[in-house]
Amino acid sequence: MSDIRSTQEIFGDLFGGLASLGARGVDGLIIARAIARLLIQKGILTEDEMVEMMREIALNELDKGEDTEFVLQTYRDVVENLNKSRKRE
Repeated sequence: MSDIRSTQEIFGDLFGGLASLGARGVDGLIIARAIARLLIQKGILTEDEMVEMMREIALNELDKGEDTEFVLQTYRDVVENLNKSRKRE
């Protein structure tokens, strides 16, 4: 069965969905940062432990290679930035 929506409607749905994902991603980022900050403030983990776990997770995801090239490049960028931060210390 063919899609009866116009091209404009299809692209509107596509970009609307992407914008919605972006907004939810920002919500997730804020929640994750709040949880990490609380865990550090309460002495449950250190900032160094958190950064090292971020690096480990990004490297594991790169090793799996199951994501799109855009996501894989984002993981590479995260690892590179974390490594630069480590060298400055």
